[in-house]
Amino acid sequence: FPYTTLFRSGRDNLTTGNFVFSNLGSTPFMSLTTVTGNLLIGTTTDTGQKLQVNGSSKYSSTLNLVTNDQSTSRFNIQNTSSATSSGYGIIAGVASITQDGFSIYDYTNSVTRFNIKSTGVINISNVPTSAAGLVSGDIYRTANVLNIVP
Repeated sequence: FPYTTLFRSGRDNLTTGNFVFSNLGSTPFMSLTTVTGNLLIGTTTDTGQKLQVNGSSKYSSTLNLVTNDQSTSRFNIQNTSSATSSGYGIIAGVASITQDGFSIYDYTNSVTRFNIKSTGVINISNVPTSAAGLVSGDIYRTANVLNIVP
């Protein structure tokens, strides 16, 4: 077999006693750390999260994020490649306000940009008050009416 998978336990490049999956003589492709119980896939650096995946992922069924607190029940999208990292969180609830509804939170500017309350009310922050400088498909408001730039 050209690619023999070896399961080994013992000294590796992370910590003594980690369980490591690797091809014979190559860098581990998956490790289970024995100290923290964290699972590392495609990386050998334990940054503290229970599941750390370096590479693309695919879910063919439902991915559930379950907790009883909106401060931890969120899906974060973050760009850390620039000098100032930016990101958004998709949250069950509204950050620091309520456990109710759904929202999109802007971590860069520390503000909720969009939310849908359980009553169906939709809030969008920072909607421009004129079409000046906007492009086709952008939204702006005049009085209490939302308009779409043609």
